[in-house]
Amino acid sequence: MRSVWGVVALAIAGCATSDQSAYLRWKEGPPSGRLDGKVAVKLVPNLRPAQHGDTDLSDIGRERTAQGQMVGIRLQGDANPRLDYTVGKMTMAALRTAGLGITQPEDPKATAHLTIEIHDFWCDGMLAAKASVGLELVLIDPASGQERLRVPVNATGAAAQCREAFRIALGDVFRGLASAFAEPEVHEAALGPPTTAPPGGEQPQPQ
Repeated sequence: MRSVWGVVALAIAGCATSDQSAYLRWKEGPPSGRLDGKVAVKLVPNLRPAQHGDTDLSDIGRERTAQGQMVGIRLQGDANPRLDYTVGKMTMAALRTAGLGITQPEDPKATAHLTIEIHDFWCDGMLAAKASVGLELVLIDPASGQERLRVPVNATGAAAQCREAFRIALGDVFRGLASAFAEPEVHEAALGPPTTAPPGGEQPQPQ
């Protein structure tokens, strides 16, 4: 699986999600004035079921044309990167909105590694369009590799066409991600265990 670190630069640069040429769009919140910790996005595994995209990271749905023909919805072109990059970019932006810093997986000072599991990302446009997105955040201790916390984030959107249904769903997903990262339990899991000082602040005495 290729690294998603390349999307960090896009997230930091504030790559516009309002680009009209992009099929998947959402509205992001501004970064927090203070960023704590360093969270590294390690993996974005695609765990969607066979009937909803399976392993094809460009396949995100089916929609009926004006002529009544069902066609596949695929992410194509520079404005529409594959699904794991899109999800990684959105999650990194949500981390910064919630006041958490981001870094690369190789950073030895990372306070947490983050895996973003994609369990659902699909639009069914047979009649009216319904888009559904299901992610699970897995915060991992960098030193031990043990899971600290799992957090599901799910949303749906309904509209006349899948493009608009995804816009609604992804707007809710971004808000759900930012809200989740801002929760005290999740925020603490992203920062890792606090550094403890010696009892009473005593300094070791020279021998």
